[in-house]
Amino acid sequence: MLDDLKNIMSKEGIDVFGTSDVSGYVIGRFKKTPFAITIGAVLSRAVLEAVFGGPTKNYFHHYRTANAFLDMCAFKCVTYLQRKGYDAVAIPA
Repeated sequence: MLDDLKNIMSKEGIDVFGTSDVSGYVIGRFKKTPFAITIGAVLSRAVLEAVFGGPTKNYFHHYRTANAFLDMCAFKCVTYLQRKGYDAVAIPA
């Protein structure tokens, strides 16, 4: 099942996908959360290289767009897991 979810996320454009055992940690109000899934996407090198003198308007747009993309992918992870019978919650980017 985890491989299926990883493949789904890869098709969505996610570049980094990993899992962690967080059973010994309290994440906000989610005390019964034994595992975490981490996702990530590569950002535009050109946008990041232009930030040397401070954040630009293009950077802020790129940042908001990337976070919206990650939030959408996290939502898809949660719905997939819930359809498989698991409790899941997404933490916003």
